[in-house]
Amino acid sequence: MLTIGLATGYLLREYRDALIHHPATRALADIVAMAVVALAHTACRALQRARRRLAAILDDELGRRPRAR
Repeated sequence: MLTIGLATGYLLREYRDALIHHPATRALADIVAMAVVALAHTACRALQRARRRLAAILDDELGRRPRAR
């Protein structure tokens, strides 16, 4: 992921003027950005759901006791 980020940053810096002046490129970048946000949101929800399931399993196995917060 770091390599992809570095390569993308380099390409954006080198070809910034050409990318900004083409509306199709901007539209594609917007779609990719929205997809990344949606994927991150879905991943966060899946991790939260897994955390709740794991907590429920541990509560059942170890008995009921209050959680320290």
